[in-house]
Amino acid sequence: MGTSGDTRIRFHALALHYLEHDCGPDALRPKTERTVLNTSHIVHAYLIPQWGEAIADDVKPIDIQHWLKTLHAEKGLAWTTISKFRGTMLRIYRIGALHQLVERPTKTRRSEGHVPMHPALAQFLLAWKEQTPYAKETDFIFPSFKSQGRVPVSPAVFIADHLRPAANGAGIRIPDGCRFGLHNLRHSLSSWLVNKGKADPKTVQSLLRHSRIQTTLDLYTQGDGDETRAAQGAFLREMGLATEKIQ
Repeated sequence: MGTSGDTRIRFHALALHYLEHDCGPDALRPKTERTVLNTSHIVHAYLIPQWGEAIADDVKPIDIQHWLKTLHAEKGLAWTTISKFRGTMLRIYRIGALHQLVERPTKTRRSEGHVPMHPALAQFLLAWKEQTPYAKETDFIFPSFKSQGRVPVSPAVFIADHLRPAANGAGIRIPDGCRFGLHNLRHSLSSWLVNKGKADPKTVQSLLRHSRIQTTLDLYTQGDGDETRAAQGAFLREMGLATEKIQ
């Protein structure tokens, strides 16, 4: 990833630049002390050790994706944690591109694209706009009331105060100590669309903004038990080993 005479910025310098300009006191969007500490830990404990000496512009999105998958498969890190790593990588490159230190951010055009919104969902958001005290176009859709709308609500707070209670109220049993968060919704959406909704996998890929359909099918879509049994039955009937009465 670059030669010894390459003068382009290396990732460790790009990451430190990000911490200074996006997490420091002069940041355009102020961060809470906890957010700054968590982000700094991610950068120093994981990102710099892995990518620090690489030329920032030579780091390929597919290499990052493989590394993130390894963190889950070999290190046992939860996908919710890994998504924070991915988000931090994106911010590092965005700030770097803003200051003309790198040529492009790490995510693909597909992941940066727009996702069409169903009218039913739009109605819920319009109803929320009528209720929230922070309804200007420049406000966050889901702001932190504690911070008087200056920052978005913390995902951890949202999950603890709203998502988990809603899941419990819907009859979903979440064992104590089990991770449950927004990322679960992406997995369940993908599985339902492919297995039950019979949506074309390419449509699901576009909805989840994945650059590769393998990511959608390998990581986000779980096999459906009913579909698996139906497929087995069809094959056995073709072989003459089962009848229509035996499902």
